[in-house]
Amino acid sequence: MFDSVPASESGSSVSGLDLFEVAQEVLESMLGTLEPGALDGRDAAVGVSYFATLENMAAAGKALCAARVAQTRQWRIAGDRTPAHWMARATGCSMAEALAATQVPEKLRGLPETDAQFRAGGADPHPDPPHRRGRDRGSRRRDAATGDGAA
Repeated sequence: MFDSVPASESGSSVSGLDLFEVAQEVLESMLGTLEPGALDGRDAAVGVSYFATLENMAAAGKALCAARVAQTRQWRIAGDRTPAHWMARATGCSMAEALAATQVPEKLRGLPETDAQFRAGGADPHPDPPHRRGRDRGSRRRDAATGDGAA
């Protein structure tokens, strides 16, 4: 399911579902010690940019796993009508968000560069509104963080 990654200085590794727990623990620890008041405005803006990337990465992982839930029909065990119904119930998102998330992996099939960008958090799973299209997403985040350009 996952490649093993080093988990500690002792050389032990973490794989499978343990990676989810490790990622969650790291983020919980980071947020537990985050002192926004200790950041200047620029660093706080950059922090927002990083958290936006993490948010996109989490959405990518959720969509990829949801596609597998759909593929394996795991959603039927709880009695849901469709994978999107299961996703909405399991995550608390709207049906529209659930439907979009369950369709993302299929849309990425055959688009390896877009898939890689999606998995890296560089591609939002939800398309930009028409007035935002054409600008590089990363440039917009950097501009917003630094106050340059129109974000």
